[in-house]
This record gives sequence, structure tokens and C-alpha cells, in this order.
Amino acid sequence: ASDVYKRQPTDYWVFRQRKRLLIVDILRDFRFDAEEIFSYGREFRSLISAPISSRGRFLGLIRMDSIQPEEFNVDDLRLLDFIANLSAVAIDNAFLFKKMEELATHDSLTELYLRREFIKLVEEQLSRREEEIFGFLMLDIDDFKNCNDTYGHLAGDLVLKNISRVIKAHLVENEFACRYGGEEFLVFIKGGNKQQLVDRAELIRKAIQGSSIRVRRQLINITVSVGMAVYPDDVQEVAQLLELADSRLYKAKTLGKNRLVYE
Repeated sequence: ASDVYKRQPTDYWVFRQRKRLLIVDILRDFRFDAEEIFSYGREFRSLISAPISSRGRFLGLIRMDSIQPEEFNVDDLRLLDFIANLSAVAIDNAFLFKKMEELATHDSLTELYLRREFIKLVEEQLSRREEEIFGFLMLDIDDFKNCNDTYGHLAGDLVLKNISRVIKAHLVENEFACRYGGEEFLVFIKGGNKQQLVDRAELIRKAIQGSSIRVRRQLINITVSVGMAVYPDDVQEVAQLLELADSRLYKAKTLGKNRLVYE
């Protein structure tokens, strides 16, 4: 933000001082060099400006200027400051509303969708694009309890964040994921055929296996077991996709973990 307001000395002054500014005549104001200000391409003689701030954060500013000197006075500045304060409340409320929306649809730790929002999106995709083939993945972290017991729950949170980051990095438009439970994830991917979906799912699994986090100067490598169901090849209802992916995940666990089961 500071780089933006350095482009205009009066704006930068408001940004740095966090104070409202009144210039009766720029040619007689000792605080600023008129020639330098005019070099930025906007010439004026008088100006009022007020910062928009909330909870110690600088959000922006409001300014008015005129080519005439003595166009503004202290009362004008007070009114502009009042408008700036109202603007700060409105902007802050907008940020708060957006945050509340995110909390209603996203997991706060991983920033992935919550289960109900994920299922809603899957149902929308299936209803709109029935001609396409989709993969429904259920991932479970292998030996996650051992990780928490050995390194603590903070390390467990880092593992969850890392896995969510890897998953998101492998998704394209109209693909999404959610945190299904404590250490389980659901992923929705699309592809030209079942083998392409299998290859993508295996790519995600290997990417997670190849990633690591550092805890107490020690690298931790985590693996996941994956069960995959394919629409419409396997089943055609969301509930059935979830049930089949879950049963195949269980099979992956019994076969030795760190693997993908899709049949």
C-alpha cells in the first residue's frame, strides 16, 4: 500500500500520518513542494483529504481538490472526515460479511470447503454436465494419530494444511475439495475417461507422499490412502459415490495404506 501512496506526496502524507489534511493553497504550504506534486500530472491549488482506517488498518483515503485556492475550509474537512469514517464502517462490514460467508462454507484450518457445501457443488456439477465423467476421491491420512502423539497437535494442523495445499495445487476449474472429517478429505475431479481420472488421483497421492513439513528441525513425510468412485461408470448418485469411495478407502487401508483403490 505504501508504494501506491508514494506516487502522490499529499496522498502519501495522509497514508503515513494517518491524519486528515487541509491545504488552503499548495503554493503557500510549507509542507509540500508544489513543483514536485504537479510533476505527478494533477495540478491543484487547494485540497482536503481524510484517511479511511479501521482497527488500526489503513484501508484507503478520500480526497477532493480544486484548481482554485482557498476552496475548502475546516468545516469541509470535518465533513469529509465524517464520510471517511462512515466508509470505514461500510468497508469493515463488507470484509466481515465476506469472512462470515467463508466460515459458513470453508473449513477455517485448511480453507477447503465444508462437507455440506462440497456435496452441494458436486450435485450441481452432476445435474448440469451429465455427459462428463467425474472422479470422487476420499483420502485418509495414514497413521495420523501417531503423528499427533509424537509431534503434538500443532504438527497435525501443519500436516492438514500441507495436504490441503497440495490438493488445491492439483485442481483445475470446476474441481474442488473439502475436509470431510478429522483427517479425511473429499476431492472432486473430472477427466476424459476413467484412466485419466485414475492417473490424476495417483498424481495427487504421490504429490502428498513427496511433500514434507518441518517440525522441531525434523522433516515429517505423510502418506494418504485413497478410495475413488467414478461417475457414471460406477454409480450415479452422490450418496452412492460417497459410500463406494469410502469402502474402497477402507480396502486401501487393509492392503497396506499409501495406495489408491479404484475398483
